[in-house]
Amino acid sequence: MRARVLSAALAASLALGCGDKSGPEVVATEFAEPLAGALNQTFFYLNYVDEQAGTGIRDYACGVKTYNGHAGTDITLANFAVMDSGVPVLAAAPGTVVETHDGEFDRQKRWITGAVPNYVVLRHPDGVQSRYLHLKHNSIAVNVGQQVQASDVLGYVGSSGFSDIPHLHFEVHDADDALIDPWVGACGAQQSRWSVQRSYQDAFSLYGSGLTDADLTLDLVKDPPAQVTSFTVADPKVTMWVELMNAPAGTVTEFRLYRPDGALFFTASDTLPQFYSLSWWWGWHAIPGYLTPGVWRMQYRNDGVPLAERAFVVVDTGPLPSPNLQRMRAGRGGGGVGKPPF
Repeated sequence: MRARVLSAALAASLALGCGDKSGPEVVATEFAEPLAGALNQTFFYLNYVDEQAGTGIRDYACGVKTYNGHAGTDITLANFAVMDSGVPVLAAAPGTVVETHDGEFDRQKRWITGAVPNYVVLRHPDGVQSRYLHLKHNSIAVNVGQQVQASDVLGYVGSSGFSDIPHLHFEVHDADDALIDPWVGACGAQQSRWSVQRSYQDAFSLYGSGLTDADLTLDLVKDPPAQVTSFTVADPKVTMWVELMNAPAGTVTEFRLYRPDGALFFTASDTLPQFYSLSWWWGWHAIPGYLTPGVWRMQYRNDGVPLAERAFVVVDTGPLPSPNLQRMRAGRGGGGVGKPPF
């Protein structure tokens, strides 16, 4: 989700048209929310600017909601299904469009070095520039030279360029191209650049859960797999997945499988080794020879607290197969959004 050098034209645009610094004082630009929708429903604040020089990470609130060298604010959608519904990217302040780029693939699920995003750059009256990256393919709704007002639609959220989840990377630079962190805090800027600065977004929550018959990978679970609630005794496995926001290091995630009579049949747990702003986890169990016909339940617990439960039926389709002892009978997996390879 890092903003790369976008193009030679963009670099040139930063040096042009900043205006004469003499004359009447220009009011400093303040920004409004750059996405349409509801906080923690449509979108989430995922990463802030990294304030720690060199190695190590530190966001404006002295927390770890960033990664090494991150130069902007990442506002993410929960998954690609939300992206497909269309989430507008809005001009965060009045300004002039100084550059756009469109036409790039918008469904990246892994960070690919050198991938180019779709983007819009605005210049504001005080010379400050705001950049809107990773937009949806062919969604840019403005042209170079166009004047825009706050809340005008610039395009739609995508996952183009160096990206692994649909999100907006919002980045601010001054007239001399120096990075501006718009967030005021103990480890951040001394003055907020937001018209209304939101509170620090680090509260833990479970966004979604489901059952599937798919062999899950991190790429696949970002595109919510179809919900499956009926299996046969011959189906290979049943898998429950969950999506978490702001899971702290040390969190114990646990999946439990209950028999039709309510007895606990299987449990798998793990302790998260680090903080994850956004992550997906899943637990699975083989069906043939293990799960008998009836209504079973899978439950997800976080630090011992049940947060999600899904019931499913196993249907008798004939003689029960013998257990496949050559394969694992159960397991768990998952992880968070990627980290850059540097």
